[in-house]
Amino acid sequence: MTTWVYDVTLTGIVNQQRFQRPGQLVISNDSIVNPQGTSNDVNFWEVGLFSSDVPSLGPANPQGTGAITFVTNNALLGRSPVDTVYEAYDSQTNTVYIGPDPQTLSYGQNQFSSGGLLSTPGLISSGYMALQPQNDNSILGAIDFSGPGGGYQAQFSGTLVQVV
Repeated sequence: MTTWVYDVTLTGIVNQQRFQRPGQLVISNDSIVNPQGTSNDVNFWEVGLFSSDVPSLGPANPQGTGAITFVTNNALLGRSPVDTVYEAYDSQTNTVYIGPDPQTLSYGQNQFSSGGLLSTPGLISSGYMALQPQNDNSILGAIDFSGPGGGYQAQFSGTLVQVV
């Protein structure tokens, strides 16, 4: 198993508010066994994107305009393993596309924030995140999510900071 950790900068708009913020992207090539039996296949990568103004509140409570927590499996948050997404790989562009599985919305792990500190994050219910590793140990990405609380669109780029 190999895990890559990237420091990323997210630039985008959430509910008509522009933001630019730091975050961390974690990618593992170790597929997590899913005893819950969701029908969304085995993930190509396990991915976690984390950005919050108040990290001490934990990843399940992202705070600040444009803050986000998005994971492909609950195990990345230290919870029981539940695969929460669908993934597709485009070999022509070396891009992984990740979208939330509506069957797993009740777990509430994938969220974004459109407000300031101590706002209530909204659930991610549809859309996608695209990840494209580059040859120079960097990564590019795009996000277009929506949920009951509105929309979240961003581009991001990151630099590899750790390989475990």
